[in-house]
Amino acid sequence: MFFSFFLPLAYSLFNQPILTDRYIIFVLIPILILISSLIFEIKIRKVKITLLIILLASTITNNYIEIFQREVSKPEFKKTIRYIANSKTNNNIFILAKHKIHQELVGNYTKAVTSNQNINFDFLDKIKESSINEFWILCYKPLNQFECSPNKINSNNFIKKDQIEFKLINATLYEKNF
Repeated sequence: MFFSFFLPLAYSLFNQPILTDRYIIFVLIPILILISSLIFEIKIRKVKITLLIILLASTITNNYIEIFQREVSKPEFKKTIRYIANSKTNNNIFILAKHKIHQELVGNYTKAVTSNQNINFDFLDKIKESSINEFWILCYKPLNQFECSPNKINSNNFIKKDQIEFKLINATLYEKNF
């Protein structure tokens, strides 16, 4: 038990975390099964009941936290897409990314999510100021080092009309300033 769980835990405190989900699945479950079965081998009744109560209380508490108080950790693409689709604007989207490959990745993922919902977006490669009156800038924060302020927009020609922020995603609507 020491080498399979506590040693990697100690290593992660001093160097980098190595207890990933797949490691915990294969190591923690056998440890819990061993603890559960070996508790019944204890002869002293008070110690056995105390350990069972601790094991049950920690399991119930963990389940309660996972079910009722879990924080959203994934990017909320679907909420963002629904918000943009429900807005009374053109569905022109420019994906803000530092690298072209990141722009394509987010674009492909957004297309895959929208294909199930029958929503059609026009993805812009570049912001052509003469041909569009309004567009959304979609920024996936982890790919942009959490910096979502667009530098390419001419502030004289476009004004910010709307902005939403969901978990790890920012969407801003710009409209042509007439």
